[in-house]
Amino acid sequence: RPSALFRGGERPSGSTSASASRCVAGSGGLALMAKPAPRTPGDLALVRRLVGENAKDFGGRYAIVVAAMILFAATTGGTAWLMRDVVDGIFFTRDENLVVLIPILMGALFVMRGVANYVSLVIQAQIGNAIVARLQRRVFDHVLRLDLDFFAKTHSADLVARMLQQTNAARDALDKLGN
Repeated sequence: RPSALFRGGERPSGSTSASASRCVAGSGGLALMAKPAPRTPGDLALVRRLVGENAKDFGGRYAIVVAAMILFAATTGGTAWLMRDVVDGIFFTRDENLVVLIPILMGALFVMRGVANYVSLVIQAQIGNAIVARLQRRVFDHVLRLDLDFFAKTHSADLVARMLQQTNAARDALDKLGN
């Protein structure tokens, strides 16, 4: 019952699907938040198959993505560790050298964090696009080998929609893995 999610049974303007969002009570009334897509066992199986089929071709790039993710996580911890020195060194011991050094280190950490995040996201997108393109070529080659009876029974719009939906399902599963 989508109308039960909103006060008075009315949907907010611009809301098209209650399944795409959920209401959260806050101090100022109701707010809409995007509902994360659930991970299903089928997604995990699909990701395992896709990674298994493509690991040989993209293994080096996967390693770069993992290294960038580790660097991103390390810089997150590094900023917390550095904040300890800000509080202890600058405020309590009044070390004047740290007033210059810590902002430089903090800036370097955030630059490394940004570069690591960028590298990770870009390479993941490149890998995902290459895998989807490979799947689309395989599906298209398969469709070209089908009998004429199949095309007589299947509407062209249905065929195109199924081809796009299935390859985009692979893309969604890969995106869930990255998130």
